[in-house]
Amino acid sequence: MHSSLAAIFDKAKETPGIIALPESRDERVVQAAQELANSKLAFPVLIANSDTIDNLNDLDGFIQCSLDDLSSSSNAKNGGVIVNMDLADNSDKLQQLKQEHLNKNLDEPLTPITVGAMLLSANLVDGMIAGATCPTATVIRAGIKLVGLAPQTKTVSSCFLMLADDEPLIFADCAIVPQPNPEQLADIAIASADIYQKLCGKSPKVAMLSFSTKGSAKHRDVDKVQEALSILGSRNPDFEYDGELQFDAAIDKAVAKSKAPSSSIAGSANVFIFPDLNSANIGYKIAQRLGGIPAIGPLIMGLKYPLMDLSRGCSSDDITTLGAITSVMTKC
Repeated sequence: MHSSLAAIFDKAKETPGIIALPESRDERVVQAAQELANSKLAFPVLIANSDTIDNLNDLDGFIQCSLDDLSSSSNAKNGGVIVNMDLADNSDKLQQLKQEHLNKNLDEPLTPITVGAMLLSANLVDGMIAGATCPTATVIRAGIKLVGLAPQTKTVSSCFLMLADDEPLIFADCAIVPQPNPEQLADIAIASADIYQKLCGKSPKVAMLSFSTKGSAKHRDVDKVQEALSILGSRNPDFEYDGELQFDAAIDKAVAKSKAPSSSIAGSANVFIFPDLNSANIGYKIAQRLGGIPAIGPLIMGLKYPLMDLSRGCSSDDITTLGAITSVMTKC
């Protein structure tokens, strides 16, 4: 296991979070729930109904309860919990959740994912992980409409934790905002620096990426990154940043000496803000597939409480890892 990931697992075990896993129909999710409970990385809360509850009988150390019972810390921290949405004594709580669902105009039926988001909004769980069986848009929509944005936040975005050999890196935004404007790029930079410091315990050095380094090319796309840098500077962030930088100048000290000799972070950046979703998504997949660098995410940024998205191609191990990360994020 990568040393940075091992450190995250250790942090999660210190104060495990109560994490909702609404997709209990999926065997990968069920396996991960058992591993999270066994390893004490999190207290998993599986959301089920009468159609799926029998499939969960083999879980070890889990108890069944109603939505009302979930508010009891003795139940939530029993090792693992299975919430049966169809229990008769759920009626009051379920009606309350349904009313909240209507009040917030969520344009889709009440599902385990929307119930999980409501539990998160009501502080009955600390975090939630979903997306093994549905598109990212479904998870993000539930997060924005039911969980809401973090204070003083306008942009919901995402990043990947890239476990490079030398040190962990953050790539953003690889999954959510297709064409971020300058203000959104600044938002993404601040959120990415924050998550890097919380997960990795190191000082972020943020590179605002472009196909140009320090004015070497002229184009409206370069202008956008330069404007984002100006906005970032006006917010007085408490981390080092620079741009615009090409990727090689941002990560390679030898290249940095020739392309950006006056930059304080060129050649040593650890947080990389790509100018758009095309470049970010392609970039992380090249690093993952050709470079062999493990990529963890997408980690969603900008919501009031931790809600993480899964790839539909994820493994149970991927879900377990994201569970540990979510546990850490609930305590930050």
